[in-house]
Amino acid sequence: MTAARKVIRALAVPIGLLFAVIVQLTIVNRAPLPGGGAPDLVLLVVAALAVTIGPMTGMLAGFAGGLALDVAPPGGHLTGEYALVFCLVGYGCGRIMAAGRRDVQREAAREAG
Repeated sequence: MTAARKVIRALAVPIGLLFAVIVQLTIVNRAPLPGGGAPDLVLLVVAALAVTIGPMTGMLAGFAGGLALDVAPPGGHLTGEYALVFCLVGYGCGRIMAAGRRDVQREAAREAG
């Protein structure tokens, strides 16, 4: 991986999370959807980062995104609630994907050997 690619990846994670938090708070939470529900864009971004980069990045992105939602107004719940849940989801998605990659590599080695 080149140095430029590392810099782009390092900048893409916080920018993506910031964009998801802003869109979640300004557009999605205020949109009148059937049933009163709303998709959680920050959780989707955390899961996508965890699957593409790995469990540690997913866990840290989940904590940062969840904490940003926790401290953003209106806060009607405990601070850290979203941070904990998103952190666990990011780690879990990253671990599941890492295990899947190992299984695929094992199968490819078995077929080649």
